[in-house]
Amino acid sequence: MKSVKLPVIGYKNVNYSVKVNGKKKNFKYSEGQLKTALPAGDSYIDVSIARQSKHIGLLLLTGITFIGSLVYLATNCFKPKYN
Repeated sequence: MKSVKLPVIGYKNVNYSVKVNGKKKNFKYSEGQLKTALPAGDSYIDVSIARQSKHIGLLLLTGITFIGSLVYLATNCFKPKYN
């Protein structure tokens, strides 16, 4: 086993899931990258972000805010001006 930095940028407040050859592995953050132990030879590495319900909630909140802003702009800023 050899400890290797993965070519993936790692953010500290993001929950990652690292699998090596289909088995979940522990990892560390090292100089902005993820670091894990790999066996000798070729390995299949899968790095993904663990799903969290807060991501879906924030996406919905962003979408609703965007649509609300468009409606506000359409109704208040683009009114025809009468003399």
